[in-house]
Amino acid sequence: MKKMLLPLALVGVMPAVQAADVQVYGYIHVALELLDDGNDYSELNMASRASNLGFRANRDLGNYTLLAQLEQGVDMDTGTAFTVRRNTFVGLRGDFGMVRVGHFDTPFKAARGPANLFPNQLGDIRSITRVPGSAAANGQLDERTSNTLAYQTPRFGDLQFDIAYSMNQGSRVEDGEDSSVVSFAANYRTDSWHIAGAYEAWGEDAGGGEREGLRLAASYQLNADMRLMGFYQNVSHDVDDAYTSDTLGGGAVYRLNQSTDVRGTLFYRAGELDDSDSMMLVVGVNHALAQGLYTYANLGITNNDDSAALTPWRVPTTANPPGSAGDTATGLSAGLVYRF
Repeated sequence: MKKMLLPLALVGVMPAVQAADVQVYGYIHVALELLDDGNDYSELNMASRASNLGFRANRDLGNYTLLAQLEQGVDMDTGTAFTVRRNTFVGLRGDFGMVRVGHFDTPFKAARGPANLFPNQLGDIRSITRVPGSAAANGQLDERTSNTLAYQTPRFGDLQFDIAYSMNQGSRVEDGEDSSVVSFAANYRTDSWHIAGAYEAWGEDAGGGEREGLRLAASYQLNADMRLMGFYQNVSHDVDDAYTSDTLGGGAVYRLNQSTDVRGTLFYRAGELDDSDSMMLVVGVNHALAQGLYTYANLGITNNDDSAALTPWRVPTTANPPGSAGDTATGLSAGLVYRF
């Protein structure tokens, strides 16, 4: 009898399973990197850069589509799984736009996209905009927030808006605390332009303390082979002026052929305190091998004032030796990226 009930139960579940479109996806990114802090450290490392595994589900509900995603980091260098909490949410999409709840990138974080020519690679823009801090003072704003409710509007011509509100970063809101995060972005897209502007503010009880940021990123397709970009960011931190700064930069991508392009960026970070400025120069070449598969080689150089110790390799990577204050950090990277 029990043997007969199991197939019947599976038959009952099948319509619900078939009604949802479930996708398994992944991002594998490994690199060999020669890293030199300009002082004592100079070593060859293997790095896993934002590698992840995830599941997406979409279910048609007539006028709406149910969205769900579960995503976790995987360290390809050590074989360790579920190392980083990544974009994980459930939501609804329809003519009204899209609503999501969960743990995912803020609109401010996503707004760097038009200007980030080395995403997840050595030379990622976050290596100069997402400055690390101590537990008492954290200059980082490029974050995923927990307990987040987000709304994305439909497109109004070439404009679209995103707003997100995070109640807190722990399992619950403590009595009387302000650990909320508010993040807003506007995106303007045409065939030639992508311009993103964003604002974000963290409450005084949020991890790292009260802080806020403004960001503007733009890219322009000059012609069939060349794309230009520009970037500006202001971060203000109430706990420690060491993390208050302005960052300005630009870059370009030039396509050599259908498979290969060269690219370069130059960013300057002006810190609030004396002798805390940094400049990051990155040049590289990307070569596509097949759909979703490409290799690259990058050279990144970060020059630091006496009180700054940034590197071009810091974000996001499993091989992250610290920089040396007042020295020039140099990194040479050869990587492989595979999306499935």
